[in-house]
Parts: sequence; C-alpha cells; structure tokens
Amino acid sequence: MFSADLSYEDKLDALKNEFKISVGREMSEEVQSVCNLSVGVYNKGYDSGISAGRIEQAKETAYKLQDMELPIEKIAYAVEAGIDTVRGWLAEREEHIGHNIR
Repeated sequence: MFSADLSYEDKLDALKNEFKISVGREMSEEVQSVCNLSVGVYNKGYDSGISAGRIEQAKETAYKLQDMELPIEKIAYAVEAGIDTVRGWLAEREEHIGHNIR
C-alpha cells in the first residue's frame, strides 16, 4: 500500500481485494490525496538529492582547481558559484585537512 511504485488504481484494488475494505467515494478521495502527497514528498526528496549532488560536484571541482593553483575568481567562475561561497568551501576543506593531520 505504501509503495511509490503502485498506482492509485492498484492501491484501491489492494484495499478492496487484499484487505477486503469497502471503498466508497470518500475513501477513494482519501487514497487519492495520500497518493498525491506521497508523489510530492518523493519529488521534493529527489530534487533535494539532485541539488546536493550538484553542490558536492562543484565543491570537488573547486578543490581540484585550487590544487592547480587557479585564483579563486576563476574557480568561482568555473563552478558557477559566488566567490564567497567558494571561499567557504575551500576554508572548510582546509579546516578538515588540518584536523586530519593533527
């Protein structure tokens, strides 16, 4: 019932046939609402994951460009991020590296 792979119709059929629950108009509307909500939650999580992945990729690229001794302005341009954002990423990296050495 809670599978994202099941359609609205499949869930109604499961309620009727597997769980022997009488499904009237009101119950049908509730199932539709839950299905819509679950799709929204899934999409939000998916979009969030894509965004986080893009940021991680930009950070990794910024680190490599820093290793190549490019100026921060060029790094920011290359990863399409603000200079302050890139400075923050590089500072986090330096802090993390510093903690691992000690």
